[in-house]
Amino acid sequence: MNRTLKTALATASVALVALGLTACSGGGSSSPVGSWGTDAPGETSLEFAEDGSYSGSDGCNRVMGSWEADGDVFSVGPMATTMMACEGVDVWMVDPA
Repeated sequence: MNRTLKTALATASVALVALGLTACSGGGSSSPVGSWGTDAPGETSLEFAEDGSYSGSDGCNRVMGSWEADGDVFSVGPMATTMMACEGVDVWMVDPA
């Protein structure tokens, strides 16, 4: 799978996770701002900051980019990822298939 397709799939994954977390938040604000997961080595994490940036890890590789929410519409901007080879980690960001 080429790098462009992997990046597109990773972007879609981040957007879907954000939408799912926002939908599960109940009533009130629909802002995805917050952190999920853990910073422990080898564990997954995802953080949406108030400044419109996001970052995360699948336990090996990092992902970072921008996001915005306008009413019920959530969008993710261009994304950058690392492409390290790690053993024993579910590398969903670089091998989504």
